[in-house]
Amino acid sequence: MADLVMFLTAVGWVALVWVTFAIAVAHWGPGVARRRVRCPEKNARARLAVLHSEPSFGAIQASDVLACSLLGNAPVTCDKRCLARL
Repeated sequence: MADLVMFLTAVGWVALVWVTFAIAVAHWGPGVARRRVRCPEKNARARLAVLHSEPSFGAIQASDVLACSLLGNAPVTCDKRCLARL
């Protein structure tokens, strides 16, 4: 009985480590992230939705701005200077 308890405890710890790792990758890994920055052109605070990608193994890079609070419903243009501030 003690062996079964030890085995289940070990399996539980391994599962906890894997779940923690998966949550960390989902939170800090590639995908859409919400950021608050200061717009360099308007000198105002802005909320951005930024697409992060993985250009090489283990590296995360901001690759595209999907939405900006300063633009409202207008599309984000190709002139994305705020991408350099991320």
